[in-house]
Amino acid sequence: MKSTLRALTLLAVGAMLAPASALCAEPEKVVVRNRLFVNEGKFEATASAGLSLVNYLTSHTNFTAGLAYNLTEQWAVEFAGGWALSSQTNVAEAASNEVVQSNPASQQKTVDDFEDLWQMTWNVGLAARWSPIYGKMNVAAELPVHFNAYLLAGGGLGGMERDSLVYCIGEVADSHRKLASCRPDGSGDYPLAPLHSSQIKPMFIGGLGFRFFVNQWAGLRLEVRDVMFPDSYRVDIARAAAEKDVAARDAGDEAATQGQAASSPGLTHLIFFNIGATFSF
Repeated sequence: MKSTLRALTLLAVGAMLAPASALCAEPEKVVVRNRLFVNEGKFEATASAGLSLVNYLTSHTNFTAGLAYNLTEQWAVEFAGGWALSSQTNVAEAASNEVVQSNPASQQKTVDDFEDLWQMTWNVGLAARWSPIYGKMNVAAELPVHFNAYLLAGGGLGGMERDSLVYCIGEVADSHRKLASCRPDGSGDYPLAPLHSSQIKPMFIGGLGFRFFVNQWAGLRLEVRDVMFPDSYRVDIARAAAEKDVAARDAGDEAATQGQAASSPGLTHLIFFNIGATFSF
């Protein structure tokens, strides 16, 4: 009888301690102990392609290559450079046509240029990256995938170009006004040349993303990145005089005589979804 009571007592105590020990378990530490890779002290090379997500007046495809150094498991510094292929959208072309095809002597005599019209070409930047979350998931029983979630912030420089939608230079007879266009490539039946600007602008970079790894040295990187830079454009442009501004057609924005710089142009945001491959060594 006593042995039976002793056995029942031990079973009861074990039943009470089992949930407590399960609650005290720390799965995060188990994951950390079983890390597939260790970041600290390693370099990391990345090649990626990014598509702009908000394409109102311009669209971009940005190809970048970067090199990062992991100072600790959570902190890294990353240098990246890239080249973007960009163009004006159909919305920009339609907006330009609406202005250009109206007679500057009687309609829309004075106009403001459009915001957020700069197109990025080359870009370089330096950013700090913070990876507070490390985890593991099983895509299949035989394929555990380890991942980092991270935030990044930094700055850099970008080469920017701009073709105006309303500061259009050339001569069009009134009888042909409805067929006029103002495009950088000079296409159209009766083309006008847009005022061209080129500048190097400071950039501010922010983003969040994930790095997925299935082995020690290679992985996949997914990221949303916001590239911000100061906007600039002209206001109060006298269209009739602008169309006769031959010097600005040849020399660009520095020789333009019409309009003035907007006083509070704000920031342009280029938001990219980046996908790329990353390699640790």
